[in-house]
Amino acid sequence: VCSPPEVCSDVDHNKHEHLLRHSTNNDDGRISNFMKRDKPLVVGIVAMVLFMNTPYLRYILYPFMIFSTWIHEMCHGMAAILVGGGVKELFIYEDGSGLAWTWTDGTDWKQAIVSSAGYTGTALLGSILLLFRRTRRGPTI
Repeated sequence: VCSPPEVCSDVDHNKHEHLLRHSTNNDDGRISNFMKRDKPLVVGIVAMVLFMNTPYLRYILYPFMIFSTWIHEMCHGMAAILVGGGVKELFIYEDGSGLAWTWTDGTDWKQAIVSSAGYTGTALLGSILLLFRRTRRGPTI
């Protein structure tokens, strides 16, 4: 029971406004919040794709391409060491390709781990770097 009636109508109105603001069906709010928060990241990704596919602009990102190749090959090497093998040589070429000469005892599962470590390790490191990017709230960890 609510009395006086004008208080009850204010409570109902405030409750209705609160529910509208915090509704989970408000997809536009989520998209606009995403664009506000991650706009620099989206702009950077679009710029990177454009630069990598434009002949002379590609050289602006050359150091990053060499760095990502180095990370990729180092992940192969670290995986070989972790499974009891080793690294004989590691090459990074001018065109952005690379080669890691690793060795293991020849067990299939160890070779599979070393083979898959390049892309897996690079993606893992990239996701860790994204966790530490600057946001209004700061790093997420």
